[in-house]
Amino acid sequence: MAQVEVTQQYSQSPDSIWAKLGDPYDLKELLGVETRREDDVRWITSADGSQMSERITAHDDAARTYSYEYLEGPLPVDHYVSTIRVDEDGDGSSVTWKADFAARGGSAELEQKLTGGIEKMYRGALAKLAQSEAPAAG
Repeated sequence: MAQVEVTQQYSQSPDSIWAKLGDPYDLKELLGVETRREDDVRWITSADGSQMSERITAHDDAARTYSYEYLEGPLPVDHYVSTIRVDEDGDGSSVTWKADFAARGGSAELEQKLTGGIEKMYRGALAKLAQSEAPAAG
């Protein structure tokens, strides 16, 4: 079993950041992908057209957190559970995005590749969100 955890600080308030992230069925702001909802499952269509599904297993607006589990798609995993949480951090906020997962078939080599890829995706999405909080120049 592997784990990835990435935290990013923001100058905006936790409520302001949660307003961008708090709907687990809308990933446009975070990942720039289209989603659709069927009950507690979000279906994601990536930029390359591939699709995946994830079940929202917990959602708490007051605590500014939600969790999901990967159901199907291109990732070669047997298990994948992830949580996004927004916390106060000084005068701003921080977002922590964490995943616990196991590579398909228990491959240590595949798990290492997945760890790097997932961490890169989380960091990129959270950095993009940080850029969106900056005031427009002009």
